[in-house]
Amino acid sequence: AGRLKQAAMIWDAIEQRDDVLQGAISKRKKSIARLDWEILTLDSSDEAMRQKVILEQFYNNLSCVNAFDENEHGGLSLLIHQMMDAVGKRYAVHELVFKPFKQDNTALLTAEFRFVPLFFFENEGGRLQFVDPETHKKVPTTPGEWLVTTGDGLMESSSIAYLFKHLSLRDWLIYCERNGMPGVKGITQARPGSKEWD
Repeated sequence: AGRLKQAAMIWDAIEQRDDVLQGAISKRKKSIARLDWEILTLDSSDEAMRQKVILEQFYNNLSCVNAFDENEHGGLSLLIHQMMDAVGKRYAVHELVFKPFKQDNTALLTAEFRFVPLFFFENEGGRLQFVDPETHKKVPTTPGEWLVTTGDGLMESSSIAYLFKHLSLRDWLIYCERNGMPGVKGITQARPGSKEWD
């Protein structure tokens, strides 16, 4: 229905707690983030070459940070790693903060990409909106101010599999806890009903 907060929080918890998902998701994100990248041009004109140089400078100088945990910061590899969150959760969202800088007396532009976890968003109107946790004010994810990455949304089906797996495991553990300890078996030579038997 577009109310993403609870689902996104559950999906984060499942990603951290499930032994299979944690390994698979981590490998999937890291394998893409480690790949080499390059800017390709459609032709070899001077204009295309200038644009290629500008884009290379942009991507080589960008910074990326997790707005929820600023200890997580890096460059393009981290940006790609965070964008891969969309494969599991359908969306990954970055706030864009453009930053001019100079290199060899040339004015250039790059950006800081601030990854905002999905549980800060809602999608009731068909377009993601940031929901301020204090004021509950909704801010649209305007292109040029926000980068919204979309993906497959595999966590919906993965969370159903997680429930089947962990409910069965929990039931088994409860059964073992209740029935895994042997009962007390008393043996006596006394006649049943006698004082010694009792």
